[in-house]
Amino acid sequence: SGTFTLDSAALKVTYGLPYTSTLQTMRITGNTDLGTVAGQKKRINKIVARLENAKQFKYGYTPTPALKLAEKTFTALYTGDVELDMPMDTNREGYVSIVNEQPLPITVIAIIPEVTFFP
Repeated sequence: SGTFTLDSAALKVTYGLPYTSTLQTMRITGNTDLGTVAGQKKRINKIVARLENAKQFKYGYTPTPALKLAEKTFTALYTGDVELDMPMDTNREGYVSIVNEQPLPITVIAIIPEVTFFP
């Protein structure tokens, strides 16, 4: 019907429908002094996420339920860069995922990873 009822009075209300949004980057690729990193084991130590109007989200390597995602929550809508330590893992793909399970806004402008490569 497009209507909802509040339990108490409020000056500002953020409302949304339940929906899980998932962002997964492409594989990290490129070259080092030893050659291409495609197929090499890698560890993403941390990322800097450039966000706009973010409140709460989960992040990690893949959004599959088998892997535990870390969670970040701000006290108010946040715009800016935030440094996030990645869960300890080494893999060959180098994906980064950001998952929003709440009806709250989030705009991901950039994801800048710090990566260690293993031969």
